[in-house]
Amino acid sequence: MLGFMHVCEKRSACFWKYRTKRLLLMFLAMAFFVVLSRGLAVASEACATQASEKSIKIVCPTAGDVYREGDICRIRWEAKGVEKVSIAVAVGGKDRGMLESDVGKTVFDAEKGFFEWKIPLGFVTSFGVDKSDNVRIMLMDADDPDLFAVSDSFTIEGRVKPPAEFLDLHDSSDFEHAIKVYYGQIQEGKYAEAFKLLSPEKITMTYADGAAQSFGPRPDYSVWLKGAENIRGVELLEIKEVRPPERELEILGIRLFEVTLKVDLEEGKNWPMPSGEVAYFLYMARGSDGKIWILDIGTGP
Repeated sequence: MLGFMHVCEKRSACFWKYRTKRLLLMFLAMAFFVVLSRGLAVASEACATQASEKSIKIVCPTAGDVYREGDICRIRWEAKGVEKVSIAVAVGGKDRGMLESDVGKTVFDAEKGFFEWKIPLGFVTSFGVDKSDNVRIMLMDADDPDLFAVSDSFTIEGRVKPPAEFLDLHDSSDFEHAIKVYYGQIQEGKYAEAFKLLSPEKITMTYADGAAQSFGPRPDYSVWLKGAENIRGVELLEIKEVRPPERELEILGIRLFEVTLKVDLEEGKNWPMPSGEVAYFLYMARGSDGKIWILDIGTGP
């Protein structure tokens, strides 16, 4: 009997020892699981926080929106952790360049949240189509182009053709008036208005022999302004239309004018030419909206 009790006591001690050890292991496992779970949660929160530090979302335009050339397209966005943004546009998957403000800025305050883009006349119709249903806006962090957002496809339609009187290729009076306005605004210090007469589009023509000629887009406004501000006074002496050196330009309606100016530059300045009487050659064209653009200004045809 005593032996039996001794054995039971021994077995009971072993049982409780085993059970205590098992409970301790379970407790440690649970504690480890809690710590691990908290660690993973903290790590997940850290990753989510890091991922959400910077973000860009385009609110407008949206899929199915329809605009017409000449309309104001109000581009709206939501940005987090971003200071400056740049905006690009593509038509049919082809890059049409960066959008810019009236004064040539291509970087905008992200916090503002919107940009009003006046769709140029001929923006899609100049490519021989009536409309495009595959226009997209790309918004990107100006400091980190890898962070960007792309809008859904929307539509831009052309407008009706301008009245026939705007398309008279033999009338020079409107071109001469545009030249007078351009230099008159520079004389009056209305630089932003003068700058708007310079064509924002690049035009490239390839001839039958494989040669090509390009008229680049207007320069950056700040670069152009440095030169314009050097001019203390400009007097328009003569405007004379001359024939373009290539017949193809004439066929396309591109006009060439020789303009004689008397320029008074700031002391010590020599841009683009010295003070005094100078001659410039202006390539010009009339858009589909009837507006006249200055394509290029040079010292020779």
